[in-house]
Amino acid sequence: MLERITDISGIGLLHDANGKPHTWRKATLIYGDNGRGKSTLATVLRSLSTGNASLITQRKTLDGSLQPKVTLHFANGHQVNFAAGVWSEQRTEVIVFDADFIERNVHSGGTVNTSQRKNLLEFALGEPAVAARATVEKATNDAKKAAEDAQSLISQISGLHLGTTLAQFEALEAVPDADTRLAALQNQINAAGNISIISAKTVPAVVLEPVFDLAGVFAILGMSLQDVHADAESVVKAHLLKLASKDAEDWLSQGLQFGDGKTCPYCDQALNDNDLIKAYQTHFNASYAELRSKVAAQKWLS
Repeated sequence: MLERITDISGIGLLHDANGKPHTWRKATLIYGDNGRGKSTLATVLRSLSTGNASLITQRKTLDGSLQPKVTLHFANGHQVNFAAGVWSEQRTEVIVFDADFIERNVHSGGTVNTSQRKNLLEFALGEPAVAARATVEKATNDAKKAAEDAQSLISQISGLHLGTTLAQFEALEAVPDADTRLAALQNQINAAGNISIISAKTVPAVVLEPVFDLAGVFAILGMSLQDVHADAESVVKAHLLKLASKDAEDWLSQGLQFGDGKTCPYCDQALNDNDLIKAYQTHFNASYAELRSKVAAQKWLS
């Protein structure tokens, strides 16, 4: 039996506690206000019972100059010490019932069962039972979180498979160049959407088909100068060759129109005995002028 707490130093609020004057009896009451070291004393006794030195080292007095140290006296003057982080011996007969014991050995919780519509009390007694219950609770919470994560993922991808089930969506084959193809399709959609730009473009004008009077063309080509004397034609052509100009024939034809048939319109000399002038008059007659006029009107055919 523990008979005296000789001294405790360097542990929590019990920085330098002297218990030599106080002898313990079979029932000893320790009373004190909150924050006076009652829980620290219970921790020291639990460390003695379990041999767990960390319970004391973790409660070393903050900014204290003394190292954790405990001296206890049991029956027959037997002394047990804690120094340098270890107990001189373990005393398992010392049992501590405090808030820490309840936390480690008792579990209670309330749940609502929807089928029974009443409160159920879950109770576990003993340290192993409490640990097992904590494991069950952790597994239950993990399962709940996993279900919530799965539902979240399903909600995120639901918009990607509209019109198909999730199983059908998962069975689709992967498209290696999906991004490139989507970009190309988007460009086509954007181009098709520019209806206002397309509508604003100028409509091409209608090109009228040309009208050919083929019958008139062939009729002109079939005409001949039956009244043009062959000799006059030869004389005029010979003179045109001398002039060596493509416009000479027109020039001669137009100049002949200004004469009176008696004198030359260029030099005012008599033309009665001039054979060349007579050849002009024969060659450039009215039939010839009419034919040239009709042919000139058909120049667009070239």
